[in-house]
Formats: sequence, C-alpha cells, structure tokens
Amino acid sequence: MRRDKNDERWRAVKEEVRARDQSKDRIYKVLTVKEALLLKKKAPRYLLEKLDAAHIWPVSIYPDLMYDKNNIVLLNRYSHENLDNMRDPITGESLTYEEHLAWWERIAGAQWQKLLNRLDGDS
Repeated sequence: MRRDKNDERWRAVKEEVRARDQSKDRIYKVLTVKEALLLKKKAPRYLLEKLDAAHIWPVSIYPDLMYDKNNIVLLNRYSHENLDNMRDPITGESLTYEEHLAWWERIAGAQWQKLLNRLDGDS
C-alpha cells in the first residue's frame, strides 16, 4: 500500500496526528537532556526539522494499522529513518529487535498499550 499526496484519508490522518502531537517531535518528550544534546550533535539539522508521520508498527506487516492514529507519531526524519532501519534513533547504531520495540514503547507512551490491545484482539 502506498500513501501519497493524493490519498485524502492519509492527509487527514496526518493532520489529526499533527494536531494531537501539537506539531512537535515526540522523541524530545522522552529524551534526557544528555540524549537530546547527543541527538542534536549527531543528526543533520535539516533532518531534525523535518517531521514525519511515523508508523510504530510497519504498514508492510500491519496494513490495517495504516490509518490508525495510535500507530502514528510525529518524529523527526533522522530518528524515523533510523528506527525504520533497526538503528538507534539518537546514535544510528544497530538495535536488537527488543531494543527497537523498547524505543517505540518509550516514544509512543500510552498509545503503545492501545496498539498492543488492538493487535491482541486481532489474533
């Protein structure tokens, strides 16, 4: 499934997520000061300034969660690309699957449990 500028439903969901997240990068809400400083040092500024509607559980595996706002957070492009590639959202170093999930749980907060409940209900 492909989301693009012509997908009206995707555009609407992204706007709802932007409003919910107050157009702010969700990762900064969970980072320590030291982690935030390291992220700003590691990442190119233009990638930190670009905010993506990032899926927590990938659409390639969970297409039914594509438009689920609980599965989407605003995240800077650098951290988003790193997480999508199983890398640490701050340092870019490789992550284990468990570390990857722990980062998403940390970033998503209360949304994480809602997603798990939905996924458990689907099985």
